[in-house]
Amino acid sequence: MDMNFLCKGQPRLIKEWTNEFELLYSKHDKKRSPDELWVATMGHCSIMGEAIRRTHYVDLLRAATHAFCWICSYVSRCNSIDDPVFKFNAHLSEIVGLKYPQRCGHCEEARCQCRHVEMDQKKDKAARYQSLYNLWKNQSFDKYDLNEWLTTFWGIYSGQIHLLTLESIGFHFLEEVGENAFAIRKLAQLKKILDQNISGIDIELLRKIQSIKGVVEEYSNSMTELKKLMKGKKPEIDYASKDPIQIKARIVDAKMSQFIELADSFSWFCAVLIKLHEIVQNAGMNTEEYNIEVCLQKEYGKKNSPLVCPTCSEKNCACLFFS
Repeated sequence: MDMNFLCKGQPRLIKEWTNEFELLYSKHDKKRSPDELWVATMGHCSIMGEAIRRTHYVDLLRAATHAFCWICSYVSRCNSIDDPVFKFNAHLSEIVGLKYPQRCGHCEEARCQCRHVEMDQKKDKAARYQSLYNLWKNQSFDKYDLNEWLTTFWGIYSGQIHLLTLESIGFHFLEEVGENAFAIRKLAQLKKILDQNISGIDIELLRKIQSIKGVVEEYSNSMTELKKLMKGKKPEIDYASKDPIQIKARIVDAKMSQFIELADSFSWFCAVLIKLHEIVQNAGMNTEEYNIEVCLQKEYGKKNSPLVCPTCSEKNCACLFFS
């Protein structure tokens, strides 16, 4: 099936959406922690789930625009925050591109060949991050807009998306959003780690793993160290251990999860939109009305115009909060 996700008019790049949402909501978001921003994201994702259950596609798209806004705000906050545990130095498309560098993040094929029944039975689905990074580092994701990612994921996963129902995709999307919350919780448990003066756990390590290159390198190093500690057995993190090797592995694993679970959440967000597009197209409806870029620009503002808060209608959000 041919799928055309392009819309009339000029789309914003995802980097542009992120930067402009930051301008619109900066006075509020700078007071919020990353975990608070992800809780808000989850709220709008749950509205997407409700709209899928009720088969209300207009509500689904509107909830998706707000969920995307909060995803961008989460990324912006992690870029700007002083907390070295939560901070990362990458934009959304770079993070998604690490897990999906024009390939499936598991089988690494341009068209996914995974056996999904077997995949679901696996408890540990960790990807080969070094291999994915080698693909990622030779690509640029700066010019990606939402339609580009929809096209990319359709190319990789069209066979699976075509066979799955919208409800099934929606369940998986909410599962990934929840897993990202667990990833954030793992980091929150380590916020005061530098106060413990543990050997090898210092600000230089935390700064290194704020980048995609650094976290991939340290993930490989820490898993190798952990395997030696466990005398060749499968490396497993012991959350009760005070061994510096275990604690380092715990930090690096949590940081990698911050990147990967965000990428997975976004990929299934796109899968919901792709499936909706397929349903609308098969029904002979106007796909332009159900295009996420079109809906975002209706909700927040046209390209080359300042974004406007849809609640207060101000260019510098004037909504009142008492946090």
